[in-house]
Amino acid sequence: MTSDHWQATHRITFVSDKGRRQEWLVMVVLKVSGAFSFWPAATKAEWEANLVPAWGCDAKGKWTFRGMQAPNEAVGTLTIDELDAGGSPATTAHFDHVSLSTGTPFHGPGPRTPG
Repeated sequence: MTSDHWQATHRITFVSDKGRRQEWLVMVVLKVSGAFSFWPAATKAEWEANLVPAWGCDAKGKWTFRGMQAPNEAVGTLTIDELDAGGSPATTAHFDHVSLSTGTPFHGPGPRTPG
């Protein structure tokens, strides 16, 4: 990873069709050696332990969890919130959610290059 500082850029929320809610605060890592079409999104614990992040986003905005569209390919609703520097939903953020019961891959707000 390329910085000492971790700051959440997105909130990922998954609610299974059985009502189980999971939430992750992640930081999309834009400057990764060799990453041109996929960017890891590290939780603070993953970042601090230098672990491979479970979440990631591709150049088209498709978010995946360890290569799957949801944790353990569960059926439910995935919501991606882009966060501002203070950790609140950004005023210009995309707010996306999708039902994963159809098997349609989720495409949400992808990483944006600052500037």
